[in-house]
Amino acid sequence: EQAKQHAYCDNPDYNWNYTINADFWDDFDIDCLAPDFDDVFELSSFDAMVYTYQKFSRRLHVPCPDNTASACDLAGIAGRRTVLDRVRHLKARNMTVCTCTLQQDSFMMGVDQLVLAVQHSFSGDATSNYLEASSTQPEASDALRTIRTCVKKP
Repeated sequence: EQAKQHAYCDNPDYNWNYTINADFWDDFDIDCLAPDFDDVFELSSFDAMVYTYQKFSRRLHVPCPDNTASACDLAGIAGRRTVLDRVRHLKARNMTVCTCTLQQDSFMMGVDQLVLAVQHSFSGDATSNYLEASSTQPEASDALRTIRTCVKKP
């Protein structure tokens, strides 16, 4: 339902054919997912990362019957685009091996709605009259909790 609200979901105008020989970097049949927060957001002490696009690859490599025509028909794995569909008979082992790799490209819906809130504090020295403030002081006034931060290019 949410995917219908976004023009880029399942829209071939957003496909990207990087090169004929580099299938992984090609983006086709791009759907939209409504992911869990943990699937799109990573946080460390130094940075935060929000993923807006994901590429899923699933691979199955198993023995299969000799008369198998398509490894991917047998595989039962999810993905819209076939990257590899191979059936090989290994004479030395007298067995047939099926390999299927499917890929799915997806835009992550909802990340454009995330709100970045930063909690931080500071304390000054004698030149600032030992001014202190923190965004996490619940008992402090709004004036003490409000910290204006300016980021300047060096």
